[in-house]
Amino acid sequence: MILWLMALANSDIKKLSQIFLTKKDAKSFLTKKDAKVFLTKTDAKNFATRDDLKSLATKDDLKNYATKDDLKNFATKDDLTFAVESIIDYSNNTFATKEDLLQFKSDIFDKLDEFVTEIRDNREERTVLAHQVNRISDKVEKIEMILAVK
Repeated sequence: MILWLMALANSDIKKLSQIFLTKKDAKSFLTKKDAKVFLTKTDAKNFATRDDLKSLATKDDLKNYATKDDLKNFATKDDLTFAVESIIDYSNNTFATKEDLLQFKSDIFDKLDEFVTEIRDNREERTVLAHQVNRISDKVEKIEMILAVK
């Protein structure tokens, strides 16, 4: 290995000291006395310890969580809204609505009313016919008695 030694002139050192931090410059920065004002021992005790950091999630722990690509596969609010609207449209077109059921009920009661009216009229007619048959039977008996006597 060949070492090249280079002599620096004072002018070179001045130029370099303008660019780089020197010991003299560093002394004007934060000293131990200054640091005690900014950070006390009690403040330092509030920082996280190695044991505290062990309880945080590691890279392996984070691998179990969903990634951006995973989340892209989930349904969005718009997707769910569309699905709900589709289900409502399908059910409105497939299943009977309350109005449909009320109309159906009304139609059934109208038919039952006609049927009950027919039955009631039929019973009244049978009652009238039964009285007529009794009256005619009484007349036939009277006529048979009159004819039997002669």
